[in-house]
Amino acid sequence: MKKRILLIVSACILVIAALGLSACGSTASTTSGSQQPANTSSDSASSSDNSSSNSSSTGSQEALDKMVAAAQTTAVDTLQKNSATYSNVTITGEGDHTLVYTYTYKNALDAAKCKAALEAQAPALKSAAQTVNAALKAAGVVDPAVKFIYLNSDGSMIDTFSY
Repeated sequence: MKKRILLIVSACILVIAALGLSACGSTASTTSGSQQPANTSSDSASSSDNSSSNSSSTGSQEALDKMVAAAQTTAVDTLQKNSATYSNVTITGEGDHTLVYTYTYKNALDAAKCKAALEAQAPALKSAAQTVNAALKAAGVVDPAVKFIYLNSDGSMIDTFSY
């Protein structure tokens, strides 16, 4: 079951990367630059005691952390397969229920044009998010959510989608 969930999340990562590629186009450079590895850190739960925490929240955090850790190999693979387009691909957790995919374009893009193209792909992103949300829920994440962040090469925000 866990392998199936990971396969679903992995497939969605590749689909989402392809959507970003097709939306904003490849701006591959012919010069070779250093490739940055995908960030393998995830947001950790607060170490302080919180009296409002409950076991479902703790279980949800643990399930999300496991999904983030398991998805790191896919993030690295996605970056390697799309290194002409992206300088970095990260998968992190936010809170105890949100899986965050961040794609940083390798070369500077016209943010307004790229944003319009990404927004045209929003229905496909939503469909991918629904699949990932179902996998997160099956893994034990309570009230799962998915966020996609697309950044320009300088780190400025192009667009973000939350489902």
